[in-house]
Amino acid sequence: MKEHLLEYLFKKSPVALSYHKAIFDKDGVPYDCEFLDVNNIYESMIGLKDYEVIGKRYNEIFKIGNTIGDEWKRAFIEAIIDNKTVFIDVDNEVVSKWIRITIFILDNEHFACIFNDVSKEYMKEKEIEGIFKVNIDMLCVIDENLNFLKVNREFEKVLGYTTEE
Repeated sequence: MKEHLLEYLFKKSPVALSYHKAIFDKDGVPYDCEFLDVNNIYESMIGLKDYEVIGKRYNEIFKIGNTIGDEWKRAFIEAIIDNKTVFIDVDNEVVSKWIRITIFILDNEHFACIFNDVSKEYMKEKEIEGIFKVNIDMLCVIDENLNFLKVNREFEKVLGYTTEE
């Protein structure tokens, strides 16, 4: 495919995308990354414009030492070192959304990210948690093999088994 078509595809994608270059220490261990490009959907989903991020390091834009910053740093380092795709979910408080980030390697020093809004999934999970906490009936969630995935306190009390058991 021609380079201008790839650039057009990147910019016009209906999915939020970012493109990065890993930054390595003297021992060859990645510790930060530079933003090389972001698309328009990234800007609206993350709440940052391209001119605010392109050419800057992750540590300049986001604080390391908080849960999201530390989780992101661990994830992109794992992706680079292990040369594998890594998935993380983060709570973006700036835009009040839960974002699932897929980090995938392009070559030895470049990677890209796909961002998906998974806020509805997290809201449903919170609803289920609320129902489980206040309901006085025995409630459980099982998988297709009849393995217990979740039980409430009443389930534990009546049957005499802990959640872990």
